[in-house]
Amino acid sequence: MTTPLKPTLRLWGITVGLMGIAAIYSDGLINLGGMSLTAAMIAMAWFNTLIGLIFLGFMAVGFVYFSLTGHPRANAPADAMLSGA
Repeated sequence: MTTPLKPTLRLWGITVGLMGIAAIYSDGLINLGGMSLTAAMIAMAWFNTLIGLIFLGFMAVGFVYFSLTGHPRANAPADAMLSGA
């Protein structure tokens, strides 16, 4: 069973679609750093995705590290400077 889209989601989809169409037709009118608007948007999407994946990789490495060192950290004595005791 499918549920109908909420009006705000439908409006958001129409807005994004119209922005995409406007970007295609205004390609020659807007230049960003010597690139056309479409080329700039593609570069932005590519590099933001790459940066996002690098960030997720670092987060995964940190999660694995803390998962592997959790038991020794739990068994370590409390530090008086950190606990206030």
